[in-house]
Amino acid sequence: MAKVKHVYKYLIAAVSFLVAGGVSLGAVKLYSDNSSQTKGALNPAENELVNVFLAKDSSPELKFLLQDKKTSVASFGKYQDGQDNLDRVTYNGRSYEYEDFFNVFYLQNGFLPVLEISYGSFKFYNEYLEAVPPHEFLKFAQW
Repeated sequence: MAKVKHVYKYLIAAVSFLVAGGVSLGAVKLYSDNSSQTKGALNPAENELVNVFLAKDSSPELKFLLQDKKTSVASFGKYQDGQDNLDRVTYNGRSYEYEDFFNVFYLQNGFLPVLEISYGSFKFYNEYLEAVPPHEFLKFAQW
């Protein structure tokens, strides 16, 4: 058998090393392109999930509460189809203009009520009626 020169031995070793390195890097690249972090994890229940908490045509319920946020003291008229009735407040069986109610309630109690806007199980509270009027807070709550 003929002797192989050292140059060829080094060349075969270098090529083998480069091929092994190329295969390793190619495998890493292939895995990273197809991993769940790149394409997102598979969710077997994806099509079964329904995130509907509230009907789209539901209307909010607006009422005034005491500062404990439990006791209702007054309410607005019905809010339907974008037609707000935020100028009349029913308090103690009487109907008041909003500004008049604001003054009467403060003179009787020494504090302002809290406005609650309810969409199903979601409740939004406006504790700063002197700063944020109800119609502006209603716009905020309509998400």
